[in-house]
Amino acid sequence: MACSGCIKIRRGLINRTPARIAAPLARTFLPTSATGADVVRVARTWIGVPFRHQGRDRKGVDCLGVPIVVLADLGIVVPEFEVLTDYPRIAATGDFERRFLHVCTPLPKPEPGCIIMLKWALSLMHVAIYTNTDTLIHVLERHKAVIEHGFRGMWRSRYAQGAYTLPGVRCG
Repeated sequence: MACSGCIKIRRGLINRTPARIAAPLARTFLPTSATGADVVRVARTWIGVPFRHQGRDRKGVDCLGVPIVVLADLGIVVPEFEVLTDYPRIAATGDFERRFLHVCTPLPKPEPGCIIMLKWALSLMHVAIYTNTDTLIHVLERHKAVIEHGFRGMWRSRYAQGAYTLPGVRCG
């Protein structure tokens, strides 16, 4: 696998390329898979980045943005994720399933590097990355930054039968 600096340079060049030829270039010159451990390692580098609704960079990121920027740092391009910036602060019922999870693969239980869906009120409204130490990496507006904390108590009770591998990631 190419070093992360090379991947960032390649991704930058591909992002400046016209869309009709960018996807084939990405498939050729960017990694197509990573491990769950890679996801956790890169996600930890985002800890402390501020919350920003629809943010997708180190100036700020939201809960959907965390797995998207982690994949980008790993050089994995998911075209469906590139356009996920037109959603309200409070997701509508079924919005995550329709716009995010359709490109992810369900898992029977959480595995390091997978994403899990958490309930707010009665619907799935939050996503977090599960680690190998039974913790979560995610961001909430009230936390003001990306954090890692235990997956127990309130967080375990909000877990909603939803563990998913990210596209291009091998978990387990």
